[in-house]
Amino acid sequence: MSRFLMEPLTSAPCSEPSDPVPHTGHYRILDTDLCIETDSSDFLDAFDRDYAWFRVPAFEPSASLACRVRLKVPTSSPFIRIGGDTTSLEGHPNPASLAHQRVLERLYQSFEGFVLVHAAVVAHEEGAVVLAGPPGSGKTTLALALLERGFSLFSDDVCPVERATRLVHPFPRSAWVCPRPGLGKSPVPAESWKGRVGGRPLRATHLFYLGVEGVNSRSSTLEIGLKQDVESSLFSALSAIDADIRAEQIPGEASSFRITYPSGRGLSGRLRACLQEHRESVWNVFRDDEVTPDFGGAPGLTGLPLHEAAFRVLRDLKVGPGRAENEGGRSGRPGKLLLEVAELLNGTECYRLSPGGLDSMVQSVLEVIGGARDAREHPRTGSREVKK
Repeated sequence: MSRFLMEPLTSAPCSEPSDPVPHTGHYRILDTDLCIETDSSDFLDAFDRDYAWFRVPAFEPSASLACRVRLKVPTSSPFIRIGGDTTSLEGHPNPASLAHQRVLERLYQSFEGFVLVHAAVVAHEEGAVVLAGPPGSGKTTLALALLERGFSLFSDDVCPVERATRLVHPFPRSAWVCPRPGLGKSPVPAESWKGRVGGRPLRATHLFYLGVEGVNSRSSTLEIGLKQDVESSLFSALSAIDADIRAEQIPGEASSFRITYPSGRGLSGRLRACLQEHRESVWNVFRDDEVTPDFGGAPGLTGLPLHEAAFRVLRDLKVGPGRAENEGGRSGRPGKLLLEVAELLNGTECYRLSPGGLDSMVQSVLEVIGGARDAREHPRTGSREVKK
C-alpha cells in the first residue's frame, strides 16, 4: 500500500436518509475501536478481506472512530461520514473504492500512540524481525518464506511501533502477493498463512532494509485521482513549480493521473502544498514508488548505522505526521520525527539487504539472527561476517 499524502477531503454536508443501515462491523485495531455501518454488504466484505483478524463484538459504550458509508440510496448521492465530517462520493467512478480509501486514511491517522513503518514483520522466540523497504522490494515474499523456517507472521506491510514501550505490535492483514511476473497482486488471507499468526507485542531485535542504491533515484511519482474538468488549472499550477514536472493519464482510468517529478530538487513539499491548495479538485493522492530490483543475483548484506536506518524508515512511513503533529506537536518537523524513529530503533541491529535469490536472502537473515544468538550465548567466540 502506498502512503497517504492528503487528509480526507470534506465536502458540504449531504442529506442522510434516516433508514437503518443493515450491515455493521466492529474492529479493535491497535489503540482504535472502529465501527463501520454501511448499506453495502460488498463494501464490508472488502474491508473484512484485509481486516477480519481485528473483528470483535459490538463496543460498549461506543467506538472511538465511527464510519457510515451509504452507496445504494436511490434518493440521495453516495456519501461517507466519519465522525463529524461528511464527504460526497458523487461523480467518482468507483465510490466504494474511494470510501474504502477514506476509512483507511482516517484509521491510520487515528493511531496516535504508534509510528507506522512500511514493513513486513516476522517474529521468533527472542523478538520481532522488521523487513522494511519500498514497494516491490520483496518484503512480503521474504516474510512468507521465513514462515517456512519457523517464524510467526506479525504483518506483511505495516509495522506498528508503540511510542510508549518501543514494542512492535502484530498487524496481520491479508498479504498481497504477485503470483508471477506480469500479474497483479492478489490477497492471501491471514487464516491461510502457514505457521502462527500474531502474538504478544515484541521488541524489534533486527531490521533489514531491502533495497538497492540508485533504484528509482532520479525521479519520484505520485498517483492522483481528479474530479472532472479540473486538469488544466491543476497541471498549469504544477508546471509553474518546475518545468520538468510531467503529468500523464493512467491507461484505462479516466480520472487517474501519474505525476512524475525530479528527485533531489526539494519539490516534494511544494507539490504537496500545491495539491492542498487544489484539494477540492482532487479525489486522492498516493505516492507511487514501486521498485523493480533484480532478484537473479547474489544478495548483499551490510550493516546500517542507526541514524541511516532511521532515515530510510522515515522515508517509508505509512502515513505522515497527523493533524496535531503538523500543528506543532512533538513530531511536527521532519528532524524531530527522525530523532523519534531513531529512538524507537535504539537497540535494534540494522542492516541493508540488497535483492537476490529468495533462498539466499532467507539464508542471510537466518545467519544474522543465528550469529546474534551465538554471540549472546558465547560472548568470547561469537562472530558475524558482516560489513559494518
